[in-house]
Amino acid sequence: MSRLWTGSSLAFTPRPEPLDRGEQLRPGLTVSFEHPADFRAVITPAHVRLLQEIGRRAVSIFALAAALSRDPLAVRPNVALLEPQSLVRTRRVRNPGHATRTLLEITAASIELGALIQRRASKLEPVYPPPDLKGTQ
Repeated sequence: MSRLWTGSSLAFTPRPEPLDRGEQLRPGLTVSFEHPADFRAVITPAHVRLLQEIGRRAVSIFALAAALSRDPLAVRPNVALLEPQSLVRTRRVRNPGHATRTLLEITAASIELGALIQRRASKLEPVYPPPDLKGTQ
């Protein structure tokens, strides 16, 4: 299982409790983003559909493009964006004869998407109770 979170790296420190109880941790992948805008750039509806279509088997970019009803040249930039995030990996294989093709596979059995948005200190001063309501409660 892979988990994809956004936030500071301090929020992702693993807790020791499962290990203290003798449990084994499931292997997984955590990808974090410094800003929610970066998360939104990588996790788009088109990218999620692409990840779902790959499934559990390695597929060629041409087969994936056909399944998505898209041009292979339009799929390649999506793959180029997802691969550095370790969500997919590509490998070149030889076809019988002289040509090669690029196979694409997902890096984890499942991917869990989540977002952690931390509050910033407000520049506004809260007024409790509001001045016009003092003494009416």
